[in-house]
Amino acid sequence: MKCLATLFIAVFLCTNLIAQNIGIGTQSPDSKLHIKATSADSVPLKVSVDNNSKLKLANNGGLSVGTAESAPANGLRVKGKIIAEDSIQSVKPIYITSVSDSVVLQAGNTTIVLSANGAVKIKSAGGGGITIDGGTGDVTLKGANVNINTTNNTNITSGNNVAIASASAGSFLTNGSLSLSGDLATALYSNHG
Repeated sequence: MKCLATLFIAVFLCTNLIAQNIGIGTQSPDSKLHIKATSADSVPLKVSVDNNSKLKLANNGGLSVGTAESAPANGLRVKGKIIAEDSIQSVKPIYITSVSDSVVLQAGNTTIVLSANGAVKIKSAGGGGITIDGGTGDVTLKGANVNINTTNNTNITSGNNVAIASASAGSFLTNGSLSLSGDLATALYSNHG
C-alpha cells in the first residue's frame, strides 16, 4: 500500500510539474524556463561541460558560445565554426573583422581571401570564371602594377573607346604578339610606332 501511495504522489507531482513553467528569479514565469536576472547578475545564464563554458548570456545581452570570453553588448561571440543552413541576412552592413589574420570566403570552388596585409585574392578553380560588373558605374583597378596573366587570349572590348594611358612618359611593352584594330591601333602606332 505504501508503494502504491508513493507511486500515486510521484505521478501527481510529475504531471503537475511538466505542465508548469519553471521560474528562476521570478515567481510568475511566462515560459517553460524563465530566468529573471538583475543588473547585479553579470552572467544570469551559463552552461558548462567539464568546467568548460559552452554557453554564456551576460547581463549586457551578449551571448558567448563555446568560450568563456565575454561577447559585445547585444552581440554574439562564437569559438568554433558557424554553419548557417539557410542564410544570414541584415538590414545593415555585415562586418567580418580579423585583427591579425586573413578572412576567407568560400562558395564551392570560388575563394576570396582578404589578407591582414591588405592583399585581396579571388580564385575560381571550377572553370566558372570571375566577373566584375560595375553596372553603369566605373570599375577601377589600381595598384603599383596591374598585371593581367592568362593562359590563352586576353581580350579587352568596349562598346565605345578603350583608353590606355600613363601619368608619365613610358613605353608600350609587349612580350609576344599584339593585334590592334580601330582607333586604339592608330593612336598607339602614332605615339609609339
